Amino acid sequence: MASLTRLDFNQAFKAIRCNYIKTEKSKIEMKKLKNLSNRFLLNFKVRRIARIYKNKSGKKLFIDGGSNLGQGYSFFSRYFSPNDYDVVFIEPNPNCMKEVKKKFNYIKDAKFLEKAIWIKEEKLNFFGLVEDQRGNTSTGGSVVESHNNSMYLSDESQSISVDAFSFSDFLFNIGREYDTVIVKLDIESAEYMVLKDLISKNTITIMDHLFVEFHSQYYDVSERPIYQKLEKELLNIINSKGIGFTKWI
Repeated sequence: MASLTRLDFNQAFKAIRCNYIKTEKSKIEMKKLKNLSNRFLLNFKVRRIARIYKNKSGKKLFIDGGSNLGQGYSFFSRYFSPNDYDVVFIEPNPNCMKEVKKKFNYIKDAKFLEKAIWIKEEKLNFFGLVEDQRGNTSTGGSVVESHNNSMYLSDESQSISVDAFSFSDFLFNIGREYDTVIVKLDIESAEYMVLKDLISKNTITIMDHLFVEFHSQYYDVSERPIYQKLEKELLNIINSKGIGFTKWI
């Protein structure tokens, strides 16, 4: 894998696209190869970004926003090592946070915040833990009721109450302690409100690089274009402020 280049993947992808008969089997193989290519390109991008900050002096922080079971940090820690970066894990689902603490308790001085990243301090309903087969540690749990409305309708009676906090205030306070701040956000559609809040208060500039998973594809087709448009607008503003930005997954 290490010897393969982006060109290798692109050429392989084009060859299969041209030569395969479009059967159901070939479509599945094409999807697998595309996913493999995307993972390779993501590794390439993150490795390059990590090198930019590797030799930067001062204290460094990695914020894992929306930890779930730690899958994201397991990936990012290969490039933003806990030997170089302090780490804050943020996850509102108590079922997940219990596992995150077990998995990463070896990291010295790691902080674990069992709250939802949001625009202010308040209690919120957390949806998506019973609506499908993923169960109470679902990767799709969210404080946004409509977050997965192309797949299911959230059941408010089965939601749980979680504490939420202002991510803007959090960044403002903790950012003063660090010279480099890297943030990963995978917060199941809450990113739209949170990013708009960070931009309006200009606390988004505290971050050196931001990795975000957007979730417009999980909205109903009638709402999807609205969020896709918003993603482009947010990206343009973030880029205009000179902040590193990468869409991940």
